[in-house]
Amino acid sequence: MLQAKEVALTENDFPDLYRIFAYWRSLAPGGGLPLKKDLDPLELREWLDWIFLIGVARNEQGALDFNFRLVGEGVTAIHHTRLKGKRPQDLNPPQFGRMLYRHYCETVERGEPLVHWLAGWEKSKAPEYYRILLPLGDEGGKIGYLLAADHHPPSLRQLSEAYFREAQRGYQDSAKLLEFRYH
Repeated sequence: MLQAKEVALTENDFPDLYRIFAYWRSLAPGGGLPLKKDLDPLELREWLDWIFLIGVARNEQGALDFNFRLVGEGVTAIHHTRLKGKRPQDLNPPQFGRMLYRHYCETVERGEPLVHWLAGWEKSKAPEYYRILLPLGDEGGKIGYLLAADHHPPSLRQLSEAYFREAQRGYQDSAKLLEFRYH
């Protein structure tokens, strides 16, 4: 059974997620939202396998839509699917996609970071994990992207990282950095 609930972000409970939150907050010291162009992939290097960048679109009526623009390799390995180019509604099981869509909408509507505990997605290697959603502004003053990061138990992260090291030995960090910069 799929479960999710919003949780409070604390440095002691979620040091990885708190560090990415602190980085996000440092990009907009005046209290506004950082822009995607403010992100420095070198500063995000330790998270590149565990972050994803989600594009935010609105139709003529203002309804929100989302697409996965950049997805870290660890996230891909955990979820057994390539997310890049997909929308939350394209994911299986459908209730998982609907839940993600609701979380993304809530983040845009509130205009502030949200942290969720998620559990029970039967196709995932992750029985439970935590995720932070960080809104990024666009040039028009609206939210144009969401920066998301997953936090998985250390044993699962090590398993996933070992899998990708073996599967893609020749893959260079510079390629990840370039992909992040231009998406």
